[in-house]
Amino acid sequence: MSYETVRIGRRALFGLAGAVAGVALIGRAEAAPGLPPRLFDDMVLRAQRWVNATYGNRPKWKPAPEDGRTGTDTVTALVRALQHEVGMDPSVVNGAFGPATLSLVTEKIGQVAAGKPANIIKIAQSGLYCKGYPGDQIGGVWGAETQRSVSGLRRDMGLTDGRGTLTPNELRGLLTMDAYQLLPGGVAAVRRAQQWLNQRYASQPAWFAMGPADGLVTRQSLARLVSAVQWELGITSPTGEVGPATLAGLRKRTPITVGDADAGGAPFVQLLHAALIFNRNEAPWSSTFSAASAAQVRKFQTFVGLLPANGAGDGYTWASLLIANGDPSRPANAADCSTPLTPARAATLRAAGATVVGRYLTNVGNFNKKLQPGELATVFAAGLRVFPIYQTSADTASYFTAAQGRADVQAAIAAARGYGFRNDTIIYFAVDYDAYPADIASGVLPYFTALKATMDAAGSPYRVGAYGVRNVCIQLEAAGLAVTSFVADIAHGYDGNLGYPLPSNWAFDQFATVTLGVDDARIEFDKNVASGRDPGQASVEQVAAT
Repeated sequence: MSYETVRIGRRALFGLAGAVAGVALIGRAEAAPGLPPRLFDDMVLRAQRWVNATYGNRPKWKPAPEDGRTGTDTVTALVRALQHEVGMDPSVVNGAFGPATLSLVTEKIGQVAAGKPANIIKIAQSGLYCKGYPGDQIGGVWGAETQRSVSGLRRDMGLTDGRGTLTPNELRGLLTMDAYQLLPGGVAAVRRAQQWLNQRYASQPAWFAMGPADGLVTRQSLARLVSAVQWELGITSPTGEVGPATLAGLRKRTPITVGDADAGGAPFVQLLHAALIFNRNEAPWSSTFSAASAAQVRKFQTFVGLLPANGAGDGYTWASLLIANGDPSRPANAADCSTPLTPARAATLRAAGATVVGRYLTNVGNFNKKLQPGELATVFAAGLRVFPIYQTSADTASYFTAAQGRADVQAAIAAARGYGFRNDTIIYFAVDYDAYPADIASGVLPYFTALKATMDAAGSPYRVGAYGVRNVCIQLEAAGLAVTSFVADIAHGYDGNLGYPLPSNWAFDQFATVTLGVDDARIEFDKNVASGRDPGQASVEQVAAT
């Protein structure tokens, strides 16, 4: 596969902007508070006209669209207005409410409340209307309506003190496209955990920005949860990304077991419950780790292949909850590689715990990665089973067409027959890039539809499996186009792995690349966990011909 370099995805999941595309909310009166109106709204238009008229003569001003519709361009225009108001150097005004803006707002404004400069209040009131809350007609006076709306906004964020003013961190949360009401597809338990994170860590603005409370598990929500765990582990500058320091801290922690409770210190039990909920587990929301909690942990451990499935919140379990590839040091019972297996290399894999190995049916260009003559006999003699992978390139959206699917399955059938693979063999066809939902709909699904139809028309000599990020595999399973999945969790930073559980039909979970052995036994391979849904092949019909 070509996931050697794991990157953070090409675009962020930006709250509501990506979550409810195509969901129309007609006007402010028909939109629940916390959801930006999607169609025309006269007060949003008034906010857009006000910000453009007031700041349009500033250097390099980027106007808000005057269309009465909330969107990223309108929100960033309000942030740019705020940056001008607090005296930011015009050359660095950019509409991003980052640490520099937060510092200036804290120093120059403090809490946004009655008596603050009129333009600051108008910016906040404009943000309220963009979120669907009323704001005293953007009059620049912190009246009763604005105060009630701010109290409601803060309550929706998860803040329960009833205050009707905005701290700088809360103002930052207002001036986003984040939603603070349950969105279509959202889960109430997820929203409760999001609100708890906001409530617990709102006082740490240096590393915790107020996050959405919309019930959707996205890159943003996961990053805030990881940051909270890092903070409680003693990492003073949380990053929201699981790295070596986070893994080391999780490994050192005493496992959480039945009866453990948060008692005024670090809330690790609640953080573990939040992590379970974010991973689609029905964990109780409590500060005590109960038998029901342990049952949900055990269910998760069993599903993702963590052993022993003991129901305890140990380091491996924490890692698998917080990041797609989990702890890369954990044991593996399967592998895949592009290097031909000699007896010495096969012995290295066996010594590493592998019982089944993925190998390629074909090459890509001059890269000689396919099964070599006699290699299958070597694999079987070493006590290994094998699962075949078909990939030529498959690493861009343009590759995936129906015509390519028909051609690939014909080539895969010919190659598999040439090696003597039996008819019950599952061939894994690769989607070797970070396919977005639009890519999946327009390319990947038509490709696999044509591929499976061609396989069926040929008499179903083999079964179709899929390799790719979690969302690709989930979509293909739901469409009935792949019997099992070979999941590219090694690409843990890809958008298609963030906020998605493992597909229920996963057979192999690829999570780390390692190099083991010395001299002629040295081999680089990917560590996998095998679920047992595909045991691989222990023999072929024509070993002598391979």
